[in-house]
Amino acid sequence: MCMPQAREGLWFAAVVLAVAAAALPGATGAPPSKIVLPAGSAFNCKTKGRPGTCAKMDRKDASWSVIDALDIGVLSNYLQESQAQTFLKAIKEIPNDDRVKIDNKETRKYGNNGKAYKASVDMSYEYYDLQHQDHLSLRRLLEPVFTDLFQGPGQKLSMFVGKYSEGSYVTAHTDGGVVTFDGTDRYERKRAFLLYLNEEWEMSEGGLFTDEEDAGKPGYTPGWNTVLHFRVPRWHLVTPVKSPKTR
Repeated sequence: MCMPQAREGLWFAAVVLAVAAAALPGATGAPPSKIVLPAGSAFNCKTKGRPGTCAKMDRKDASWSVIDALDIGVLSNYLQESQAQTFLKAIKEIPNDDRVKIDNKETRKYGNNGKAYKASVDMSYEYYDLQHQDHLSLRRLLEPVFTDLFQGPGQKLSMFVGKYSEGSYVTAHTDGGVVTFDGTDRYERKRAFLLYLNEEWEMSEGGLFTDEEDAGKPGYTPGWNTVLHFRVPRWHLVTPVKSPKTR
């Protein structure tokens, strides 16, 4: 099967694991007391100055308990090749008018007092919300591949699709906060994960997920059919895309 052309694809599906305020015991995303990582998967990382638990592994070696124990992790070969191609095709078919351009570089007026404020996080990319009632068909296609490894008891998934083009970026933020699914409930964010659907992406082309909580500020290069996941809140940013490719 033909892989997507490099100039056409640097896309991602982003998901936030959310836990209700009255979540079931053990559903808070806290790491278990003991965890056995696959041999050779662990790598050095820090979280707020302390040693973290981080690992890179193939999806077949992952489990919910392993993922739940990690501060940050990478899963390769996340989908079967045919499935990844199906997802990419569906995402590319989203009409341009249905994508929302997120651009907070300028001051905006918020609330009823008419005052202008600068957003706390600068960002520039395109966004397609899979919580919206009109977008449920795509959500139904994507959601099942995440539930077994990322959704525990008392938890829900909040999902969107993103597209980064040349110049797109996001400044430092934590992904912390609450989400609502019906306007009346409140769920606290616990873990975020991104499925990258692009190939032939080099570090020099930007668009790197950069871990701001590690003193070395490592950058993770988006890779075809790879999931990057991390415990929330965690300070991170996305460096500006320097390539005419799309992330």
